Amino acid sequence: MTKENLIKVGKAISVSILSLIVYSCMAHKTPINKEVIYSVVFGDRFNNDKMDLSINGIGIFENVYLISDKSDGVTTKWVRVYQNNKYFHISSSEYKGLKKVNLPPNKIQLEISYNGRIEEFELKRENGMYIVISDDGYGNLILNQSVHKPVFD
Repeated sequence: MTKENLIKVGKAISVSILSLIVYSCMAHKTPINKEVIYSVVFGDRFNNDKMDLSINGIGIFENVYLISDKSDGVTTKWVRVYQNNKYFHISSSEYKGLKKVNLPPNKIQLEISYNGRIEEFELKRENGMYIVISDDGYGNLILNQSVHKPVFD
């Protein structure tokens, strides 16, 4: 082989390896430019209450116990729904990473089994990304959705 042919082969191998690295990174990439669509926290008056949570039939929590903090009233459980282009991802306090899911773009259904009862809530994107779910003190759930970030004191 001539020196020119060796240079061409070397360049071809370099381009192939670089392409493989770029493709591999793209295939396993976690969404970096993701937008939070919904941020759900569980607030006041939970006292070791059992809950299951599904979003559009996708199980998020199962047999989770909620305990509201005595100082700010918030539990340690949360769920976030992200959008990256046309894809949606869910993360929660119960598992690491993101779960890729198919969701409608403008509204989702929460189904919550709470102390043996099932309650359903519809979240609409135009009503805001911040959702606080609390117990009303009588064993019923209250859902507040807002464009304003909640303040806990």
